[in-house]
Amino acid sequence: MMGHLPADGIIHPPLHIRLIVEDTASFVAKHGPEFERQIVEINVGNPKFNFLIESDPYHYYYEDRLSELQLDPFAPRPVPPPAHRPMCPPLPRMPPTPSPEEAPPLPDELEARSPRGHKLIMQHYNILESPVLKP
Repeated sequence: MMGHLPADGIIHPPLHIRLIVEDTASFVAKHGPEFERQIVEINVGNPKFNFLIESDPYHYYYEDRLSELQLDPFAPRPVPPPAHRPMCPPLPRMPPTPSPEEAPPLPDELEARSPRGHKLIMQHYNILESPVLKP
């Protein structure tokens, strides 16, 4: 996937590459061109660092960012273009709280509705509530 082409004509890499570009540009701005040469040497063949090669489409983004950081080491990271902003997954929706009319019946209400069926439930409930089983 190619990056986003803004009005300045520089192709912005996808976010996962942009983060590496930002960190690399920051370190190179602090430690100089020799540090950049070492990074290139260590990462030969690593596609995550192709932006260090002049023929890579993201190289100009790297060069631009490096220039900014050399002028102002505290320059903030640029905001990703809208097309590349990571989307947070939507939060799961909780089911609505039932109204008192929709709420499950309480044990006393069950007993009134079905004495025979409820007798078994109440026996089970009473067993669970017995002092012997309580921790």
